[in-house]
Amino acid sequence: MATDPDPDRALLFLILQFLDHQNLSETARSLECETGLFFNMTYFEELLNCCAYNEAESYLCGFTDIHDNIYSTKIYFGIRKLKFLEALADGEREVAREVVEKDIEIFDQYNPGLVQQAFELLQMDNFMSHILLSSYKNMKEARKVVMENIKKCIEANPLLQGKLSFPPLSTTLQAFYMEAMASRGRAPATCRRDFKD
Repeated sequence: MATDPDPDRALLFLILQFLDHQNLSETARSLECETGLFFNMTYFEELLNCCAYNEAESYLCGFTDIHDNIYSTKIYFGIRKLKFLEALADGEREVAREVVEKDIEIFDQYNPGLVQQAFELLQMDNFMSHILLSSYKNMKEARKVVMENIKKCIEANPLLQGKLSFPPLSTTLQAFYMEAMASRGRAPATCRRDFKD
């Protein structure tokens, strides 16, 4: 079947592979999140690129909590920082204020004065000129740098070690099923839907 010594884990990977091949992406991402087996970096980056920050956090919750370790804290902070900066860039000051009050305030315990700095940014007409952001040329560059930092924290996070790459599989779920049925002397059940192998 697969090279993984744990048969349940190997079977879950086969199921994930099958779901992706059947274009059941939402189900596959849900299974990844629920099992904590495989962190799909491509999917996570797509969420961030699409400004789907709440969905990115929801996916991340399947693998780590905000206070699990410093890397997890930095990942969550990066997501919320992007959410805040995007709201400012879009001129949505009330949304940005809500992000500070609901999402960023929790990080003040790690970085006292953070909330005060965020409120300073809220008051500025050109928030990118603030000393904290002045090294960025524009919002696109700021987003790129924050996303690179998030990616580094994901790769360094011990809770995500071994979950960032899909293991090589020597078979498919459908082939595995056919083999299992043949070894039992049964004909495989037919399905109304034709599955791609």
